[in-house]
Amino acid sequence: MLNLIQDLRTELNDINSTYSRIGIELNTSCPNISGHPPPAYSPESLKPLLQVFQERYAQDPTLTIGLKLAPYVHAGQFKDIIDLLASISTGEVGYVRQNCVSFLSCTNTLGSSIVFEEQTVSKDSSGSVYAVPTVTGGLAGEPLHALALG
Repeated sequence: MLNLIQDLRTELNDINSTYSRIGIELNTSCPNISGHPPPAYSPESLKPLLQVFQERYAQDPTLTIGLKLAPYVHAGQFKDIIDLLASISTGEVGYVRQNCVSFLSCTNTLGSSIVFEEQTVSKDSSGSVYAVPTVTGGLAGEPLHALALG
């Protein structure tokens, strides 16, 4: 994936710019790998992915990389991600440590949410009492906004 992105940046002459117009956002919240938590909740699963980005960033510091994180609900989860990001930081420029991650998108979707059909704006004629076929889904968008800001 990184090779293809870098090829595109080269083709668009973006790779020769001081700042990239093309950014990568790795969704660490929704891979939905059966039997495993999303990498955002598992620093040991997320670290190898970040190490790949760190290596590529060392080769090209104009590479813009961000992470889309899962919703964190307690202080330990925030500490884990901060510690993980600190562990992949490299040498200092001035008094600032360098990190391959340049931005974070927080709170993608809050999983295991139930929406009943009467809570939806348009009724589906499927006859199900649930708005989504699998009974559970994710809370996102405007309904999640207040929680995300919290």
